Amino acid sequence: MSLLTVTSATRIALNVKFLVIRLIGISIRAVPFKAFLLSILGTVIGLFFMLLRISQWRAIKRFARHTGSPLPSLLYIVKYFVQQGKDGVWGYVFCEAPSVLDQYVTTHNVEALNHAHTKGKGIILLGAHYGPTLYSYMLYRMHFNVKALLDKGFVMHLHNVDTLVVKPFRSKKVMFLNDSGVVIVSHEQEKHLVDHVKKGGLVVMHIDLPAPGKKNETTPFFGLAICPHVFPFRLALKYDIPVFFCLFNNIKGGGYLLDFIRSGEFFTPEEGFREYIACLEAHINKYPFMWSEIPHFLDWSSYRSIDPSDDIEPTGREEGIV
Repeated sequence: MSLLTVTSATRIALNVKFLVIRLIGISIRAVPFKAFLLSILGTVIGLFFMLLRISQWRAIKRFARHTGSPLPSLLYIVKYFVQQGKDGVWGYVFCEAPSVLDQYVTTHNVEALNHAHTKGKGIILLGAHYGPTLYSYMLYRMHFNVKALLDKGFVMHLHNVDTLVVKPFRSKKVMFLNDSGVVIVSHEQEKHLVDHVKKGGLVVMHIDLPAPGKKNETTPFFGLAICPHVFPFRLALKYDIPVFFCLFNNIKGGGYLLDFIRSGEFFTPEEGFREYIACLEAHINKYPFMWSEIPHFLDWSSYRSIDPSDDIEPTGREEGIV
């Protein structure tokens, strides 16, 4: 297949995708009962993707076993895909109709961020692939001096959208990330991140994936041992910078709760990561279907099984911080 054909196919696919996002955003602004409509639309989209991604069913079923879920496997799978569909639709709305953010997103503990910020220190905010990923946009709207550490692959996706999708179709979220100067590329621009946080800025990053590292330096996570991300905690200890955990929670009646949780005390980077993982694991146990990394959990390359009877094999897949 020629490069021209690949580029043309990619261009068409991206334009169709972002046209759909734009149309959903426009319709939501004009339609009452937004939460009910989004729930129905998200359910339909989630079930559609469930049928398209049958190859992920086995991994989701095995994750449910790791968490000890009492739900039947098929029901667990259905609930996961329906929640992903709802999160996706809400994400579209947040992209295209940001005026609904204040109506459908409740923030909790933002005063703790403000308090830390007034002391003149930077802030490290650790998120997860949990619900619509709009921390940067929300924090930007709260007038925080924010930078987001993003995986190089996602940054390339943003660039492709900017160059291949016609401007009327581009989502507001993509334009924000491309044009606001908030993006820092993972594994390439960490020096900029350090300078930013030393000057009192806020840095957002996701670390709910295994870090590349030595297999004997691991942290337990749902029955597996994963290599910890120590960089943000090493940075926090070196410059005495507060660390917060950030999670989106789906709430009854539609919409989300954006929660900021201050990290407990830690004296080594490894202890800090264990604090984060303990918080994330507890949250996934409470809201199991919003974590979008469930299908990939057992395919991570940087893990070993704690249970010697487990027959899972590494796949060679590595992830960066996104």
